[in-house]
Amino acid sequence: MQRPVTSRRGGIRAGWRAAAIAAVTIAAACHAAPADGTGGKLTQAQIAANDNATGERLMREGKYAEAAQKFEFAYARNPVVAYYISDCTARLRAGDLEHALHVCQGARNNEPSPAQRRQIEQLIKDILAAGKAQGLELCDGCIYEAPPDPPPH
Repeated sequence: MQRPVTSRRGGIRAGWRAAAIAAVTIAAACHAAPADGTGGKLTQAQIAANDNATGERLMREGKYAEAAQKFEFAYARNPVVAYYISDCTARLRAGDLEHALHVCQGARNNEPSPAQRRQIEQLIKDILAAGKAQGLELCDGCIYEAPPDPPPH
């Protein structure tokens, strides 16, 4: 059996160490930026999807006002009807009925699918019923002052 060749500076271990460093460097370079041409930056749709996922988690935790803010961030970046519906639902559960109605009306005007339209109409009925139970005068079709823009995040 032949003995491995060693150098005066660290022997075999130095050779393995150099090879390992080279392999890690190459792997890091290959994974540094996605091949989608974005240079590693997330697209607006990806950021919106992340905000939506955070909003869904907050909804499961019962943090409706925080969830609504995340959904609002999501549809501000990418106006997907599902994000509007999630925001409307969160605001209804948080008791922010006027804002919930405003968001649902926005969802209805954003070309929802037939199933989404039915969901929006049910949410609006629920909001109006909750408002009536609280003595609020809400109406579908009334024009409400738009809520302030969400703070940047």
